[in-house]
Amino acid sequence: MKKNYYQILQVDQKASIEVIEKVYKTLAKKYHPDLQSEENKTNNEEILKDINEAYETLSNPDKRQAYDEMLTQKSMLASQYIQNELDSYNNYPNIENSNNINNKKRKKSFNDYFLDFIAILITFSILLLLWQIPFIRNIFF
Repeated sequence: MKKNYYQILQVDQKASIEVIEKVYKTLAKKYHPDLQSEENKTNNEEILKDINEAYETLSNPDKRQAYDEMLTQKSMLASQYIQNELDSYNNYPNIENSNNINNKKRKKSFNDYFLDFIAILITFSILLLLWQIPFIRNIFF
């Protein structure tokens, strides 16, 4: 069950059966295929199926209780997963701190810029040499 029936019916999880029934009737009338134009009919049929499924589950106290328990388990599993991910992230060794390097972003030095310039110069030179080969030039023009 990937769908959240409370979101489909646009009600709170603590809504009473009377509220759910009232909202269901309103949404069923709004999305009923017989009351729609031809282009909206297929889309609204799918929406109405979801609305009916949600109402069937939430209007029955036993099914609703089982659904609420399933939602609670899902949210507990999700929060447990997030907590585990945070714990594993926090336990991951921080290289910057272990080497006593300042946490600020390192500024590029002259050598870094010079190496970037050399790499660009070499790339440009290779492209210029390739341009001299007639076969390569014919590919592009």
